[in-house]
Amino acid sequence: MEYFINCNTSTLAPYTANLDQLRASHLYRRLGFSASVATINQATGQSAAALVDSLVDQALNMAPIPAPTWANWTNANYPEDDDARNQLKNQQKSEFQLDYANGLLNNNLRDRLSFFWSNHFVTELEVYNCNSYLYEYIDCLQRNSLRNFKTFVSEI
Repeated sequence: MEYFINCNTSTLAPYTANLDQLRASHLYRRLGFSASVATINQATGQSAAALVDSLVDQALNMAPIPAPTWANWTNANYPEDDDARNQLKNQQKSEFQLDYANGLLNNNLRDRLSFFWSNHFVTELEVYNCNSYLYEYIDCLQRNSLRNFKTFVSEI
């Protein structure tokens, strides 16, 4: 016996109307982490396709996250005293994570996607206890979040 599901298989028509404030706000929430009132007002009246193209282009052309001074450090660069080494590592990690979190608040697609991928390619800093790996991980997420997935998986 065959069962058929009655569903509409036609494709959705593209959204061609210019964006109003509600739709512009929705678009920025989906492609970033929301946006300021001024940014939403600026997007109002634009076509959705043009705005999405612009946001993707901006994300692809963003400069990579700047490497912290300790990006290439090894254990030889840290104090030999365990307490001093751990204190310095924790300070570096906290400062870098704060910088990264502040970058996420810039409402851009690249950081939204790198945050998305960080929940799929999960690491635990306490396991490898190496701040330079933290930088390499964030850099890899940002460089590859909008690029070739095969390359991304290989690098991660």
